[in-house]
Amino acid sequence: MLLIHPNSKAAAAALHCAPGLDAKCSRDESAAAAAAAKAAAKAAAAKAATAAKAAAAEKAAAEVVGGARERSGGEGCGEAAAAAAAAAGAAGAAGAAPAQLQQQQQRQLWNQQQQQQHQQQQQQQQQQQQKEEDGRMLLLRCSSSSNSSKTLYIRATHCKRTPN
Repeated sequence: MLLIHPNSKAAAAALHCAPGLDAKCSRDESAAAAAAAKAAAKAAAAKAATAAKAAAAEKAAAEVVGGARERSGGEGCGEAAAAAAAAAGAAGAAGAAPAQLQQQQQRQLWNQQQQQQHQQQQQQQQQQQQKEEDGRMLLLRCSSSSNSSKTLYIRATHCKRTPN
């Protein structure tokens, strides 16, 4: 099935030149309809090629991971990391789908932003708690009229007077 953008001139020409709709189809309109059909076929072929490349990359990655497991006899940390790096290289070499790579990059960026935001919130909370504690634990030295020193502990809104 041929999909053409409904607002394009090629779509109008294709509809105008469709069999049974109008017998008065000019050569220009026929050419436009043929060009639109050719462009749609090219786009479909490109999508199929991209899907084939992605499938080949997945297959190559699976083979690399399988080979690493066979060589190591298991899946240790070093072997798994090496297999993942090799799989990423195979996917890049096979020309993995750009949309998939873009989605992965966007997810990584989003995760980094979330981590940074979380760290900033934690720092702000710690700073706020520190300010509150500093405010509660203020010590003031006051002199009374009899010239004796008294210490006032200010905690929240309450002041307590301690004896000398």
